[in-house]
Amino acid sequence: MRIDRVGRLYTVLALNAEDIQNYGPKLSSQIVQKYINDYILKVDKIFFQLGLNELVGLMEIKKIDELNYLVVFGYSLFNSAKVANWLVTIGIVSLLVASYFLFF
Repeated sequence: MRIDRVGRLYTVLALNAEDIQNYGPKLSSQIVQKYINDYILKVDKIFFQLGLNELVGLMEIKKIDELNYLVVFGYSLFNSAKVANWLVTIGIVSLLVASYFLFF
């Protein structure tokens, strides 16, 4: 797992292309879901052992392409990505307003 710039833990799960091709589209989606669920259960078990299961939760599962899925864990009490985006927006607006008053 890696940490992004807003403090979330993420990883990209890479699936085996041969398994997807061998099982067909309907069965392969079940295999993908099982693979992702097994990974999430393993990570949840680690968080539970560390006493972090109430603070860290699953934030997002996103399909990147046919074989790769992004799985993001983060602070469960608030969405740190939204807070970071909000702070960046406030910073940009503040700079624009300050530059307006400074140069005009």
